[in-house]
Amino acid sequence: YIHKGYWNDKTAWKDDTNDDEGFIVVRYANGTYSTLTISQLDGGPKPALMCITGTEGTYLMDFNGYKIIKSLSGEKITIEGKNMPTDWAAYYKNVSDALMGEADLIITGEFARRPIHILDLANKSAAQGRALKATYK
Repeated sequence: YIHKGYWNDKTAWKDDTNDDEGFIVVRYANGTYSTLTISQLDGGPKPALMCITGTEGTYLMDFNGYKIIKSLSGEKITIEGKNMPTDWAAYYKNVSDALMGEADLIITGEFARRPIHILDLANKSAAQGRALKATYK
C-alpha cells in the first residue's frame, strides 16, 4: 500500500513530494520476496528499511548496517555488519561531469530503470488494489 495525504499539502511541492508511508512486497519467480517500508508517520519505525526473506534466511538492512539471520543445522545464526560507505559528493560530481560532457554516468538510466519501475508499479498497484507484474527482466 502507499498512503499519501498527511504531509503532502503542508509542503511547497504538494503531490510531488515523497509519499507519507509505503509498504511494498516484491515477489520473485523463484519464491523469494522482499519488502520495503518507508514511513514519515510511524511513531515506532520498523527494525529495518529493507527485508529480503527466503526459505533459508532473512536479510535486514537499514541506513547504517545489515543483519543476516539464518538457520544452520538447527541453530539460529546472526551476522551483522556495516553497509559499504557512500560518497554522495563523488556521485553528484559524476552527474555534473556527465552533464558537461566530461564523463560517462556511473549510475545510468538503464541501471536505475528496474528499481524505478518497481516503485512505480507499487503506486499503481495500490491505486488499483491488485498485484501488478513487472515488465522488465
